[in-house]
Amino acid sequence: MKKQYGWQNFTIHLETNSNRVSDLIHRYTTLVEDATMRENQIELSVQDLHQGSITQSVPADAAIIAQGSVKLETVRAYTVYHKGESFWNRYEGYGSSTINLEERKIVVERVLPSIEFEYYSVFLLILKPLMDVLRSFDYHRFHTSCVEVNGHSILLSGESGGGKSTATFAFLAKGYPALSDEMPLIRFENGQYHAVSISDTVKICEDSRQRFFESFSKELPLESWRDEWYLQLREQGHSVQKMADIRHLFVLKKTGKSETRITAMHSAAAVSSLFPVTMKLGSGRETKAVFCFVMDFLNDISCYEVAFGTDMDLFVQAIEGVLDD
Repeated sequence: MKKQYGWQNFTIHLETNSNRVSDLIHRYTTLVEDATMRENQIELSVQDLHQGSITQSVPADAAIIAQGSVKLETVRAYTVYHKGESFWNRYEGYGSSTINLEERKIVVERVLPSIEFEYYSVFLLILKPLMDVLRSFDYHRFHTSCVEVNGHSILLSGESGGGKSTATFAFLAKGYPALSDEMPLIRFENGQYHAVSISDTVKICEDSRQRFFESFSKELPLESWRDEWYLQLREQGHSVQKMADIRHLFVLKKTGKSETRITAMHSAAAVSSLFPVTMKLGSGRETKAVFCFVMDFLNDISCYEVAFGTDMDLFVQAIEGVLDD
């Protein structure tokens, strides 16, 4: 089966052996079926394997640039290989993606017997490779959430588990629109930093949902998986296609106390909150390009440290106060 999708000035050509893949793209991404041929083309092949294991091979002389484990339905070992303009991502017993930046081509295999919650596979094997290709066009994925508050586009950063998703829900509960939960793509154009995203899925853990948003979240079409809840923003009417003129970054640090305190911070102090996703290790040229972009971005905006409190109303008011000054 072949389908064609549009996103910004890109056309994504999908070839797949499964109707399920197109259903998942519709649910978990902001790609829209569109016959218009745009300026840039990306080839995406997704094959579902109903039995057996990954069939794609890695060249013997490809260099290993990353290894570790990632928690999906279970903990899976992964290895990332690199040679020339190509990258191979292998997730043991789960799936693989091969990315050819020169040809703008992505080849994916999903091992279906290992997949229980399909959003994980969409993020890891489809969205993440697409974002790696988009980086070649100066779209840089930031380890942040992105929301709009009283006409201001802002980024919310912090360590993993530091409250970005909870903070995003706090703004949604007040009626503010959001762009993305940890997947905004930042680009500099026409003298401004803009944010777009290829997914409008946001998540929140069950503990935060019950503590802070139980009445609000009961009204939402949430999808549950174990101790997490997922929401597609377009279903809530809070999604936007693009956020322009980003001038503020707020770095969250949980306190366990009620009040929220915000202080200005030097841009250099904000760098660590953007690891390891925004400035992950990779080939030397790629890492340097991302690092230079991030440093230029941080030097051009205002950065704040947020002692993130447990009263969500006070938190939103504190952010609003900074933006109104």
